[in-house]
Amino acid sequence: MLNKIRKIIKICYILFLLSIPGFVSTGLSSDNSLTWLLPDKQELGQSITPGYQEEAEGEKLIELINGGAVLFFRHGFNQTVFQEYYIGDSTQYINLEIYQMEKPEGAKEIFLARTDTTAKKIPVGQLGFRDDYYCTFHQGRYYVIATGSDSTKIIQNLLLKTVEIIDKKIIEKYE
Repeated sequence: MLNKIRKIIKICYILFLLSIPGFVSTGLSSDNSLTWLLPDKQELGQSITPGYQEEAEGEKLIELINGGAVLFFRHGFNQTVFQEYYIGDSTQYINLEIYQMEKPEGAKEIFLARTDTTAKKIPVGQLGFRDDYYCTFHQGRYYVIATGSDSTKIIQNLLLKTVEIIDKKIIEKYE
């Protein structure tokens, strides 16, 4: 009788372990994803090829940005999406990072901690800046930074256009 009970417990335990992957998600559901904010080829209006894309929520951020994740967790990190865009067949590219925080204050604090506010101010988001290699802003619960491969006019214009598109999408969704 005791052996039957042990077998039943063992079977129940195995079934329990097998059911865990159904409840635990390693990625983001499409309903929860930030990919709706990513500009596409038509919006960018150039010969752009999307490259590497990565999404993360919770502690998966540690795998993506390692030591920098602590700052995000301290300010209520929710989720992120990273996207690379390449210009035609060249070696020029931009890296885009969009972070969603739990509260607008968290996005603002991350923005202030990571931004050189002596850079040129731009009319994007609640506050935005650009420099030779990047454009960054915060809007509501979102912190966005686009970084370029170089400081050519092509890259600078693409950086600015990219953050303007994202800002507009955020505003349109939440107005």
